[in-house]
Amino acid sequence: MNGWAGSRYMETANPNAKFRTFLRESELAAVGAANIWLIQDEHEASIDDAWFFVTMDDTQPFANFPATRHAHAYSSNFGDGHVELTSLRDPESQQFGQDHERFSARNLDWVRLKQVTTVR
Repeated sequence: MNGWAGSRYMETANPNAKFRTFLRESELAAVGAANIWLIQDEHEASIDDAWFFVTMDDTQPFANFPATRHAHAYSSNFGDGHVELTSLRDPESQQFGQDHERFSARNLDWVRLKQVTTVR
């Protein structure tokens, strides 16, 4: 589940971040439920809790990694009920699971994921 939805934790843990959390359905509707994902297919090697963690400040790009088992693509369920299949296109993203992976904050797949995670 999107770590920015269902709780105020992300907002209170870093009050300087200035990104929104979504606790109520009306809050999600105010920014466009079709624009924010709620549930995502996570790579089995990065599952560590019930949240999919997205650092909006780029301190740790891909703290959790999207699944790659659908021909290097992952599915996201959005607040309005639609589902999108997103292909991983950045060559950096193709190397997840190898030792010492380090992702750039300019990784195109990372940038796309942040755009549909939360808003300011």
